Amino acid sequence: MFHGGIPSGRLVEVYGDSGSGKTQLALHLTANTALKLQYEVCYITTGDANPKRILDIMQNLDKDGDYVKSLERITFCHIHDVYQLLEMLWTPEMKRYKLVIIDSLATLFLPIRGDAFNDSISLLNKVASDLKRLAVVHHCVVLVVNHVSRWSREGTTEAQGATLPTPFLGRYWCSVPSLRLYSKHLSDNQFELTVVKNVYSAEPGPKCSFSYFFRNGDTHQGKSNF
Repeated sequence: MFHGGIPSGRLVEVYGDSGSGKTQLALHLTANTALKLQYEVCYITTGDANPKRILDIMQNLDKDGDYVKSLERITFCHIHDVYQLLEMLWTPEMKRYKLVIIDSLATLFLPIRGDAFNDSISLLNKVASDLKRLAVVHHCVVLVVNHVSRWSREGTTEAQGATLPTPFLGRYWCSVPSLRLYSKHLSDNQFELTVVKNVYSAEPGPKCSFSYFFRNGDTHQGKSNF
């Protein structure tokens, strides 16, 4: 899928700090998938993602106005808790989509703290299992947006510990996605995506970095480092 970008049948995670371009990336993937690939997309938001931003991106990608029909390929919905997500993942309509985005999964688990968070591992396991099933059975891409954790594996802050911040949702979740992308804001409209092999490795594993420039709805690849 995405002409060599992200393979179908995978659960993909993009994580990073607030303002690091995670939602921007998800919105661009949504617009390009519906407009250029003509696939149906389901965008599930748990926060304040604005569907008008998808319209703005499409207007810049297609100056001729053909984007109106492409908008019909996008289902944009808002959920408030994990149980709504689990119920939605098993609806018959989900088999229509080639791209499913959850922005963000972390928001659903943030209210669960302390001992209750430890008890939620079984719930997280259920979510992970259902997301993987969705990707494999329907041969689609499931993209999950996640926050960063402020604690490294030794219990120290990120500034003192790991080379890259670790994703939120704990050690169990780190083994769930097939592909993990770390998003970082560099300057102005420039963002960097890094393919992360192992977030708990003392030394960074092989990775590929991409710089994207988001201007007026256009996405331009700036550089790649191997």
